[in-house]
Amino acid sequence: MTRLLRRPAAIAILALLLARLDHAALADGGALVARGRLLDGSPAAVFIAPVPPRVGLVQVEAVAEVWRRVPPTIRLERAGVVLEATASPSEIDPLAAVADLEVPEPGEWHLVVESAAGRLEATVPIAGVPPAWQARLPWMLAWVPVAAILLLRGRLVAARSTPESA
Repeated sequence: MTRLLRRPAAIAILALLLARLDHAALADGGALVARGRLLDGSPAAVFIAPVPPRVGLVQVEAVAEVWRRVPPTIRLERAGVVLEATASPSEIDPLAAVADLEVPEPGEWHLVVESAAGRLEATVPIAGVPPAWQARLPWMLAWVPVAAILLLRGRLVAARSTPESA
């Protein structure tokens, strides 16, 4: 019977670890915020991460073959505040150029990605920083199934070790 309980406990622990690793790696790919064609007719797209974009570090990824060779300038503008960076070639995607921008405040930001090859624009809503308890909520709730599994395992072991009356 205890062998049956080892498998769900191992699966639960593995699932919790994998969920945390995905978040730590920020492997969500980002959200598509703009797509279109450049001056030469080639397709282009712009992604932003994290999803949803929040105050703090935001990564903008411009995907187009020409932008790999000639990295674009990436700008976020809002109420007189202009954040600008020249993208650098992505180490992961052979067609992408990436820039990190530090967004100081929430609100609607105007995103402009441009180079001599063309220009893409989008309006991006940037959310505020979540309260600390919301950032910890998944870890607080993760202990509920772990505690339930351990409690169930303890009861089954105790029931198995008590002598049966004849």
